Amino acid sequence: MTGDVAPMIFRSGLASLAALVAVTSAALAAAPPDLRGSRVKPAADRYEACLTRAAKQPEPAYEDAMSWKAEGGGPPADHCAAVALTGMKKYADAGERLDKLGENPALGDAAMRAEVLAQAGNAWLLAGRPAQAVQSFNASLS
Repeated sequence: MTGDVAPMIFRSGLASLAALVAVTSAALAAAPPDLRGSRVKPAADRYEACLTRAAKQPEPAYEDAMSWKAEGGGPPADHCAAVALTGMKKYADAGERLDKLGENPALGDAAMRAEVLAQAGNAWLLAGRPAQAVQSFNASLS
């Protein structure tokens, strides 16, 4: 792939992720008050804030994500760390993290895992490792 196509593909994946975050936030806003007042909404807010920061300030976002993970942030913290690694141009590290996350059933349903595996494929393309990209994309499709 040319240098112009791979970043475009990854930005497309980030746009899809932003849409996923927006849908998640909208679903939480429409949730019953007892759910909105629980730990779910603050976690979704933290996830959205982390992803926003990862796009603008990847190094501090990575540190925040790692602190969040240590506090029990789970898959959202891992995902934010991987997005931050991409922003830091540590594409292979991001690809590894995204592949592992995409295989984790705790991440969410099959569609969400497929999206993360597609993001892993994009990270591998940016890392110049097309064989790993194909594996991630194939895993995403299956």
